[in-house]
Amino acid sequence: MILDKVFNTLKEHNRGLTKVDFTEQYLGKSKSYLYVMKHRRQDISNDSLCKLYVGLKQTAKQLKENGFTSYETNEKLADMVLVELENKVLEEI
Repeated sequence: MILDKVFNTLKEHNRGLTKVDFTEQYLGKSKSYLYVMKHRRQDISNDSLCKLYVGLKQTAKQLKENGFTSYETNEKLADMVLVELENKVLEEI
């Protein structure tokens, strides 16, 4: 699942990041959202993927402006999320 990869990669750079923080800050959802979706065996919503993509891109921009090389990781993650979103939308068409 793309979210696991994104979360685990972000956690490597920010050891304090929790699933609750990730869900609220990166997906714009309540703290129980991921748990509910996993329990129901449903994919996360397209709007959550969009919010995640935008958040990763903005974070990458801020990191780059502040001279951090880790911005590349966020850009790569954002690109992966965009591909996932595109594939989901194509399936729905």
